[in-house]
Order: sequence, then C-alpha cells, then structure tokens
Amino acid sequence: MKDRSDSSESFYSNLPIFLDFMGVADENNFHDVPDDWLIVVADVKGSTSAIESGRYKDVNILGASGGYALASRQLKNQALERR
Repeated sequence: MKDRSDSSESFYSNLPIFLDFMGVADENNFHDVPDDWLIVVADVKGSTSAIESGRYKDVNILGASGGYALASRQLKNQALERR
C-alpha cells in the first residue's frame, strides 16, 4: 500500500486510473487514506435475508447510521473545542 495520506483535497485526483477490472486486485492501486479521514465499517446482522426480502433500504440506513453517529460526535467535539 502506498502512503498518500497528506492531503484530503487531492486524494481522489491523485489516485491512479485503471481500465481493466483486474486493477482492483493490484496492490499498487491501494493507497492510505488522508490522515484526517476516519473509516467506519458496519456489519448489519441478518442483512442478506433482509435484502432478499426487499428490505434493502432498512439495511442501508442501519449501515450508514454508524458513519452518521461518528460524524455527529466529531462535530460535537469540534464545537466544544471552540468554546
């Protein structure tokens, strides 16, 4: 994995472009995210069966709620730091 964690502003524009789908498996195409990013991973229990029964919107909302909670907490902390 290549270290390109210095700037959020240019992160996407500095990523390499690959046209062959096999590029997703090439480790040279993996890069560290910027230092000011946070990665949120959520595993929604029972999501496969929920999606199969047409409840994909519920699964998406639950999956996104972790990111929302973290973002809300970060914003709250930033507001408190400014006081």
